[in-house]
Formats: sequence, C-alpha cells, structure tokens
Amino acid sequence: MKFVVRVPWDVANDQLMAILQEIVQTLEKEKPVGSELLGAGLSFLGNINQINKELLFSSRWRNIRNFSFKTLEERLNMEVLVYTSLEAQLEYLMINKPDLTDGGTLLYHWGYGVGASFASNGNILRSKLGCIMEIGHTTYNPNSTVECICGKVGCLETECALWAILDKIPYSRAQIPEDEEKFSTFFIESELKTLDVIKTATQVAASGMSTLYQILFPKTILVESPFLTEESQKKVFTRHFYDNTPEYTSQNVEIKFLEPGFRGEIYGCTYELVKNRLRMELIAKS
Repeated sequence: MKFVVRVPWDVANDQLMAILQEIVQTLEKEKPVGSELLGAGLSFLGNINQINKELLFSSRWRNIRNFSFKTLEERLNMEVLVYTSLEAQLEYLMINKPDLTDGGTLLYHWGYGVGASFASNGNILRSKLGCIMEIGHTTYNPNSTVECICGKVGCLETECALWAILDKIPYSRAQIPEDEEKFSTFFIESELKTLDVIKTATQVAASGMSTLYQILFPKTILVESPFLTEESQKKVFTRHFYDNTPEYTSQNVEIKFLEPGFRGEIYGCTYELVKNRLRMELIAKS
C-alpha cells in the first residue's frame, strides 16, 4: 500500500512523533492477514545521530531539534531503524548494482540541502560518534555573516542549498516548488540556469563534491540533484568539479547522474529488517 502524509514546515518534535506513530500504526492495521510487521525503517534528509537515534535538525523542519527515535520505538513497541536518506539510497543502489561495491562509491546530493554518503567495498562508512559526511555544514566562506540552520555562519549550504537561495530567485516563494522532484521540472521550464545566483551555487556545490573526492578518493561518484537534470548543467557542474580538483588526483573517477525522482531509500531503509529476519528463519534449529 502507499499513502502520503504531508508534514508542515513548522512541525515540532511532539507533532512529528504523533505523525510517525500514526503512519506505522496504519501499516500495522493494513498488513495482510497472518503476516507480521518486522519493524519500521525510516530515512530522513537531515542531520542524524545514528548512535543515539536522534534527528538533530533538518533544513525542512526548522523547529525540530534532537528528535528521539528511541522514544518512538518505545511507543510503538517495535524496532525502528533510522538512516539518512542518502545512506538508504546508497544501500539500495549497491544491492541492485553490485559493481558499485568495487572500490569506493560516493553519493552526493545537492538540492534543498547538501549531503553525502560513502561506501568502501560495499560497506557504508559510519561513525562511532553517530554523525558523518556533513559536507553541507563545513565552513565554505569564513567571512560570511549568513547564518545556517545548524547555527553556524558561512556553511556550504548557505551558498548553494535551495533553502538558502530561494529568496535570491526572482520569483515569488509561492511559485517555486520546494519539493525537489517538482523543482527539477520548474528549473528546466523557467530557465533558472541563466541566473547568476544559480551559476554561483553550481560552482559552490561542485567545490563541495571536489573536497569530498580529495578526502575519500572514490572510484565512482553518483550525483543526485534537481539542479542537474539537463545535459548542459551537468557539463557545467562537472567542469567546475575538475577545475577544483588537482589533475593528478581526478583522472580515474567516474561521475554518474541519478535520474530525478529516484526513491531507493524506501527499500534501502528496510533492508536490514528483512535481512535480519531471514537470517533468523534460515538458521537450522534442532
């Protein structure tokens, strides 16, 4: 089954808790007769501490701070797995394209926010501190006075993320779709690529990807962005990437662009639930 729940931009912790409870409880009621709900797999575009199972903050929901998925587990009385959307997408991609497990694979997202996920030989890189790959919140412009959602100033996101440049685009806020899939269509139809603000954002976003590349040296980079759906934009972005990357380091990388609307995180965030249950069921019992 599929159903859509709209989460308002000003949602607070207690409201989000109620919404997620309602979603999972609806699935519990609608499950086929005789089946079992293994748990809930959730993926979010935001800053997640996986050790503490907390959504620290999200550019989508400005009032969310330290949202606890452990509390959600207790209220639902079932296991809740939580991932960044990019980790879940990369997991799904590697399952379906085993060649991505050879060497390093970087998934880079430039859209409403900026983030990344990285896998080495099929294993997604994680941190014992809980947070990782926060390229969007590294300092890009130390002289900036623009405050980021994270509380710092001068972050990479403040220079190129959709949330940060919305007011610089010469359309009313009501005209600009904030949903990334819809924005990709709007971007093409409105010729936004000719604007200086978009040209600058493209260069900054490419610089962020170059920084990650020079730290991780992946064999493959997968790029997901509503700003990069046209071939001309892809070429501009790729040129900026190489301009920001020393020639001796960038000769062996392969850059691939994902199609708009890719939703692999739906399956990637539930993979561990299914795998763990299969392991239990397939173990021989005397």
